[in-house]
Amino acid sequence: MMNGTISLPEPCSLAPRFKLQGIKVFVVVVSTLVLLARSAGAATDFEEPESVDGLTVHREANGVVLTWPSHPREKFVVLWRPEKTIEAVWIELTNQMSAAAMTNLTVFRDTDAFTRAPAMLTNENLADFYRVFVIPDFWFDMDGVELRGGPNCGEDFLPFYTGSKESGTLFDPRVSLLVNGEEFCTDGSELDFDTEKSIELVNFGTGKRPYWAHARGFWFWHDTLPNGEYTLQLKTVLRLNLYIGDSGQELILTNKPVRVRVNNKISFAGWQPFIQGDTYTFVARSALSCVHWRIDVYDLKGEKVISKTGRTTNGEIRWVWDLRDKHGRLRADFGPDPVSGAR
Repeated sequence: MMNGTISLPEPCSLAPRFKLQGIKVFVVVVSTLVLLARSAGAATDFEEPESVDGLTVHREANGVVLTWPSHPREKFVVLWRPEKTIEAVWIELTNQMSAAAMTNLTVFRDTDAFTRAPAMLTNENLADFYRVFVIPDFWFDMDGVELRGGPNCGEDFLPFYTGSKESGTLFDPRVSLLVNGEEFCTDGSELDFDTEKSIELVNFGTGKRPYWAHARGFWFWHDTLPNGEYTLQLKTVLRLNLYIGDSGQELILTNKPVRVRVNNKISFAGWQPFIQGDTYTFVARSALSCVHWRIDVYDLKGEKVISKTGRTTNGEIRWVWDLRDKHGRLRADFGPDPVSGAR
């Protein structure tokens, strides 16, 4: 494997693990504990996913009332089904429902419940007719954030919460990152980016008063995108039963898109990670028009194979490598050196 490194005279400085410029952090410690607690533990019902913790359902004269603990920042989807069977089709009663403000309880009133299903009037366990799920979202307000990379150039960690108790089960929410409405590596996608899920320590406090906690999130490698503005959004797929085929049910949720700006010193739009042929073309773009550049190529052992220097006056960096090392030896043996990519 070959690793290519392109550096400028002023390399990217190391930043904290999670450094987002202009970020507006308003998740307080209390909400952190509430939302993290929802992600702990595993489901006890292996046939259907469970609702949010603390959901209560009771009958009133004019319908059914659902109440559950919440944080003002959260949004929810409420589902209902006409029968208490796994085969019954779930129906969305509301989506993107905002949590109640200035309180830690949210209330939903289903005033048409008995009209839709009169049998509910005599049923004692109304909770089986409903499901309430948190819509996964970013932990921080990402609108207007500038992504510059930290601690490594060209990548940032984007923590998110799911509000789900399902962990390691088939009902664990499947979350993916959308950039300008597209997923990575989909047919017809015009964007070239990559992500990797991880659990990292995140500062939910401030620089002066840090509060560190583990959070799930995406490592977003954005240096393969040209510098500019993009929308980020989470797409979540929730499995509602264990059936396969026509009887299987899934729910697709998305949070509100946020607009961010990518600003890398070097970007690799159009980067090709594999060597195909007897040459390889390194392509990159500098945020500055006039710079001196250097490309270093390393092998799997970490030994430098060759270096190339140059100068650009329009920000474009390009070098066609003939796959020979600094001693003129051909390094086209795809056994030990099958890949070349940005490190």
